[in-house]
Amino acid sequence: GDKVLVCDCENENFYPFFIKLLEDKNIKKYTADIKSLYSFAQGCSAQCRNMCGDLELEGYVLNPSASSYDAPPVENGDENDCAAASLRRLFAAMDKKIEENGQQQLLHDIELPLAHVLSSMEQTGFAVDRDGIAEFGKQLGGRIAEIEQEIYALVGYEFNLNSPKQLGEALFEKLKLPARKKTKSGYSTDAQVLESLENKHPAVRDILEYRTLSKLRSTYCDGLLKVIGEDGRIRSTLNQTETRTGRISSTEPNLQNIPVRSPLGREMRKFFVARDGYVLVDADYSQIELRLLAALSSDPELTESFREGLDIHRATAAKIFHVPFDEVTDDQRRKAK
Repeated sequence: GDKVLVCDCENENFYPFFIKLLEDKNIKKYTADIKSLYSFAQGCSAQCRNMCGDLELEGYVLNPSASSYDAPPVENGDENDCAAASLRRLFAAMDKKIEENGQQQLLHDIELPLAHVLSSMEQTGFAVDRDGIAEFGKQLGGRIAEIEQEIYALVGYEFNLNSPKQLGEALFEKLKLPARKKTKSGYSTDAQVLESLENKHPAVRDILEYRTLSKLRSTYCDGLLKVIGEDGRIRSTLNQTETRTGRISSTEPNLQNIPVRSPLGREMRKFFVARDGYVLVDADYSQIELRLLAALSSDPELTESFREGLDIHRATAAKIFHVPFDEVTDDQRRKAK
């Protein structure tokens, strides 16, 4: 029958044999972490051929809501031998279930090849304008310092703006603003509370701006500067099995939550650059979930909106807010969405 090979990839003397095995198109390979294997191969200028299955990806295809896709622990015998034998049984069972579900194309034509693409993206990284980010951080720092002084002048004294206790005392005891919530340690100054008081006093608007700019500087300026490699690129981990919807997630650092809604947040995006002779392309499905919903439900209004090429979120907002389609504001569209 098929043979199981347990590999010690930390032994460099084993590399030539292992690379030859990876590149042999006549040998089927099943893995427990295919993206890491692709990265290893790329680092050795090798190719992985005839990759037939991956424990994590098959588990994800069968159950995208699971909390993890680790192989079960071994109980008796040699750990490596038992793990290999367990994997063989696991793959046999999962392959059978995937075939029964008609998910072979999803696994072999989408998920397995995608792991190769993500590995390549991780290895390549994302080029950034280091000097531009640093300069933007300085500009934010200057504006933050100005806002601090404005708040101190409005309140009447200096205090630690990052201390919820001191901020609560300033707002609710000194300025006598109506307290919305109170905790064991003092007044609540969370975003919901401050937004409800935004029109009560100009100091509240300044505090909200102070928090926005402080987070922008610490998370997206200082934070990104710390992880730029010597080649001017940021390398994020791209996770293929984290979301229930099948979307890719990004961690360490998260490059998918760079702000876009505020003008200052959008400034950050221009610091992600393409190398000479290349351009960055941003592509996304247009309301893919709602299109599926329209197809599956056969809802006449939803279907007709898509057929006419209407902005579905704007059309929804027009109904919710009882305004003509052409008069829907961006804020109303965002709330309807």
